[in-house]
Amino acid sequence: MSFQRDFSRKSMLFVDDNKTIQKIIKDIVNGSQLEFNVIEALTGEDAIEILQNIESKCKLKIILLDLNLPAMSGQEILEKIQQDQNLKEIPVIVLTSSEDQDELNELKKQGVRECYAKPFDFHVFNALVEGILTKWLVPSEEASHEGL
Repeated sequence: MSFQRDFSRKSMLFVDDNKTIQKIIKDIVNGSQLEFNVIEALTGEDAIEILQNIESKCKLKIILLDLNLPAMSGQEILEKIQQDQNLKEIPVIVLTSSEDQDELNELKKQGVRECYAKPFDFHVFNALVEGILTKWLVPSEEASHEGL
């Protein structure tokens, strides 16, 4: 788990136990024009510890959450987030290997803003993550100017 403490920048919590996916996300972030911190958690326990101890100055803007985690599942993390008044306002985006539409629809009912099945093609995954980051981390004024 790594926690960068540059509180002047927006932050994203990324929870996934797959180190390859973690590296891909880092590469995408490093190659983007967006300036934000990535807080990584490999386990659900790490994610909860980070969320409980995160300093109020940290501008956590989004949580990218894998559902299939060892020990504490992404579903359990989501339940804990929804129980905390300060955390439940942070958008949670689920990235999962599941393509069960009923499960994905149920997650949306539980407060998840968006659900995506992880594509196993690198280029598709790269485009998906870049789109998510742009949508959720670029201020609306900047996003509206990009289309001009």
